[in-house]
Amino acid sequence: MNKKNDITKKNVSHHHIFKTFYLKVFKVADKKTEEAQLLCDIKSALREWKNAENIFQFVTSPDLIDHAIYRIEAAKLRYIHLIKLAKKMNMKGIL
Repeated sequence: MNKKNDITKKNVSHHHIFKTFYLKVFKVADKKTEEAQLLCDIKSALREWKNAENIFQFVTSPDLIDHAIYRIEAAKLRYIHLIKLAKKMNMKGIL
């Protein structure tokens, strides 16, 4: 009976070690994936902002000018928001 308890304790111990290792590995992987996605979103937001500014240069209709200004401001705010998120996550090399 004592031998059976020893085996059960070892299994629980191995299970705990494996679970701890698994969670640490995937937590790091999830953080790297999250950072990579955020970096991709930041690059996309910057391209969107630049595209909106380029569109503004070529529109002539007052309605389209208003729309272009709206797009510039929206893209700028999205970019700023994403930069703040990256800073909050202590990401390096984003600027």
